[in-house]
Amino acid sequence: MVDILSTTLKEKGIEAMVSEFHSLKSAPDPDLYVGESDINGFGYTLLRRRMVNEGLAVLKLNVEAYPQSANVYDSLAEAYLLSGDKEKAIENYRKALAIDPTMESAKQALKQLTGQ
Repeated sequence: MVDILSTTLKEKGIEAMVSEFHSLKSAPDPDLYVGESDINGFGYTLLRRRMVNEGLAVLKLNVEAYPQSANVYDSLAEAYLLSGDKEKAIENYRKALAIDPTMESAKQALKQLTGQ
């Protein structure tokens, strides 16, 4: 699925990729399953390529797909921080900690961002 999303992003842009994600997720084809870590990896790949808006879009989709995962909120917070949106970063680090109060990366990031 990540290959399909990557191709759609390159050829048609962010909105088309998001739409493609939703249609693939609702398809009954079990071969199209994509895991949380695959989507996360794709998001980080885009961030490393300095495609911050695209990375944010992918990581938001991961939160949508896996809302009970602390890791997806932690990753989205990192992306928001890269984009310069400190408030959204703090908000998502807090969501990560609400799900997993032991998540050290979120604790450390919040400490640096808020001084708490």
